[in-house]
Amino acid sequence: MIRVPHRQKVIEAIKDRLGGIFVSEGSNSNLGASVHEWRDPQTEPFTEQELPAAWIRDPSSETTAIEAEVHEQTISVELGAVIVCSSDENLGAEARSLAADLRAAIGQDPTFGGLCHYCEPQSEILEVRQGGKRRAGVRLVLQLAYRTPAWDEFNQHVRPT
Repeated sequence: MIRVPHRQKVIEAIKDRLGGIFVSEGSNSNLGASVHEWRDPQTEPFTEQELPAAWIRDPSSETTAIEAEVHEQTISVELGAVIVCSSDENLGAEARSLAADLRAAIGQDPTFGGLCHYCEPQSEILEVRQGGKRRAGVRLVLQLAYRTPAWDEFNQHVRPT
């Protein structure tokens, strides 16, 4: 049996949440049809056939000893989305709608069923491309935190009640 690090469980929960972004579920887009882990559209652009698309990366983390036997893991998670816009006039509005879809998906339960005890947005960048491309995108950076027993990345630390 392969043991799954807690950080991977958190990323899978975020991917699942992004996978639920559909117009039929009340969102502004159908990003849930194409969710990618560790694909950055800056270095590996999406083709028009792949859009709309969402992506997730967790490039950095910090560990803080809370107690001798408890470490707090704080990870930086980048979420993003790209769509083809209907017209050049809608680029900004559609980029903001993508950002709203991402925030709404995360905001359903920012603890992801108790996997994290902290989740807050840190920054947001909107991108639009004109000149025949008509693409709108957003990059949202989140900071998430959870606790593990010291030196044990496979289990979540649970405080006694």
